[in-house]
Amino acid sequence: MRIQAIQHPRLDRIIHHDRIDSTNTEARRMCEKWAGSNVLLVAEEQTGGRGRLQRPWHSPPGTGLWFTLFLGRTGEIDRFSSLLSLYAAVIVCDIIRQVSQPAPQVKWPNDVLINGLKVAGILTETTWQGDSLQAIILGVGMNVSTPGEQFPPELQALATSLSHWSAGQIDRSVLLKDFLDHFFAEYSMLQDPVTLTRRWESLCGHIDQDLTVVHTGIEMNGKFLGITAEGQARLFNRDGVTHIAEGEITNPY
Repeated sequence: MRIQAIQHPRLDRIIHHDRIDSTNTEARRMCEKWAGSNVLLVAEEQTGGRGRLQRPWHSPPGTGLWFTLFLGRTGEIDRFSSLLSLYAAVIVCDIIRQVSQPAPQVKWPNDVLINGLKVAGILTETTWQGDSLQAIILGVGMNVSTPGEQFPPELQALATSLSHWSAGQIDRSVLLKDFLDHFFAEYSMLQDPVTLTRRWESLCGHIDQDLTVVHTGIEMNGKFLGITAEGQARLFNRDGVTHIAEGEITNPY
């Protein structure tokens, strides 16, 4: 079933595409036209969906939530843009928990997992005019009912869908509305980084685990202690505690 029309008072416009290359890419193309507005862009299918590091995101028709929030009212959150991916991951976990067992977990920096398998990812980008933030582009991809055999071969052992962990049928329209309601209702959490980081850490499945973080091609091994109030990973090894702003965990997952 196609995602049904959704309204929200914090959104100035909602756009629904049956097929598009990438909702984040389209939001970047429209940033001048949408300046100063909050816009939701939803797609039934993405032919060029992408995640971090320009990796492709498998987005077949009618099987997931593929959407972007274009946040052009930057005065509301410009000071907290670096925390938006973490915040969105917490919100995604909140709504998944209502339809899935076991409970979801977050993986630094921007993944949501069920039973160690990736069910959702978040991609946050920004656009600037000189030194001024023009917009935050928040992309969310969530596998809702993609059959395991339809994932590309290289993803079949790494990805999963909500339907695999839910006893009932999942309505994508309800799931999207729940995300929007939670996302805007809990905006104040962005102004309280300590509370946000604690919420995120409570959902993290690799706190106090020994793991490897790859950053700019360099591998760093250590115990993952959590995150800073700026969302940086805190990794402990014989050199002490290192704060890592960007990178990727290559194990234990």
